[in-house]
Amino acid sequence: MYEGASVITGRMIDALGAGLPAAEVEAAVLPGLQEAHWAIHRAFAEHQRIAEDRRHLAAEIGELIAGLVSELVAAGWSEQDARQADVRQLADAPAR
Repeated sequence: MYEGASVITGRMIDALGAGLPAAEVEAAVLPGLQEAHWAIHRAFAEHQRIAEDRRHLAAEIGELIAGLVSELVAAGWSEQDARQADVRQLADAPAR
C-alpha cells in the first residue's frame, strides 16, 4: 500500500504501473468503487431511517406533553405553570 493513498488509488497506481490498458485498470478499480458506493448508500439509507424514527419519537413526545399539559390544566394549574412544570419534580411529588 502507498502511504496516504486509499485502497482504490493504490489499485490504480499498481495497474497503471504494470502498464495495463485502461480497460484493465478500470476492471481493477471498479470493485472497490462499487463497494464504496454501496457502503455509502447503506449508510445514507440507515441515516434516513434513523432520522425518520427520531421524527416519529419527537411527534409522540409532543403529543404526550400536550396531554400532560391538558391534565395539569384540568387539575387546576394555569397553562403557563403546566407548560413549565418539571416532570421529575412531578414524579417525585406526593399524590394530591
